[in-house]
Formats: sequence, C-alpha cells, structure tokens
Amino acid sequence: MRETRSPPEPTPENSVNITRLEIYKAIASVIAASAAVLATRVLLLLALIGGFILALIAVQSTSVMALCVLCAYAVLIVMPLVFLETRTRWTGG
Repeated sequence: MRETRSPPEPTPENSVNITRLEIYKAIASVIAASAAVLATRVLLLLALIGGFILALIAVQSTSVMALCVLCAYAVLIVMPLVFLETRTRWTGG
C-alpha cells in the first residue's frame, strides 16, 4: 500500500518570514519601474507633439531654415526617444 506523507511542519528553518518592510520595498520597486516606463512614454509623446507643431510651422513658412530646424529636432530629440522606447520593449526592461 502507498504511504502518504504529510507536508513537514513549519519550523524556523523552512518557514518564510516576510516583514512589512520587505513588502513595502517590493511595492516601491514596482512603482519606480512603472514611473520610469511612463516617464519615457510621456517624454516621447511630448516630443512627437512638438515635432508635429514644428512640421506645421515649417510647412506654413516654406523656408529652408524651418525645414533644417525640423530635421535637427527629429534627429536629435525624437529619434533618441524612439530608440529608448523600442529598446525597453525589446529587452523587456
């Protein structure tokens, strides 16, 4: 006949003792990670809005200088933010 074993009785060696401080630290780390992700996305959204406004100004003024400013803004501001956003999505971080 098969012998059934009951789980071992909790002893100080095999019991898990989680304190409130550890729980608060875990919650704080989750909130910090979410804030970092949301901050990047908000910056990207603001940069894209600024890019669209600059594009409208460049189209309305039809000058080479406005087009150069728009290109510089896209290359120096928007592209790095897009790179950061896609890198965090691919690496899962």
